[in-house]
Amino acid sequence: MPLFDISEKRPSINIFKLGGAYYFKHFFEDPAPYTVEISRYQKYGELLKNSVESYPLRDKILLVMKDMAGVEQAVAMGAVVRGGK
Repeated sequence: MPLFDISEKRPSINIFKLGGAYYFKHFFEDPAPYTVEISRYQKYGELLKNSVESYPLRDKILLVMKDMAGVEQAVAMGAVVRGGK
């Protein structure tokens, strides 16, 4: 009978579900650090290009950014990191 070493860590693909769709990127394990919020009344159209999902929340928009560069761009435009680093 062959032996299987289950203690060996294998590469994985991280997948997360937002709304009714599944998204995956190699750097996502927890989407919280990539989640920013910005006022609905600020110009955030440029940020939508670098996000994978957006949610309206009262007078704010929550955006899940593709990468940390997108998060940094959002913060420079006045967004606040929702998850923490």
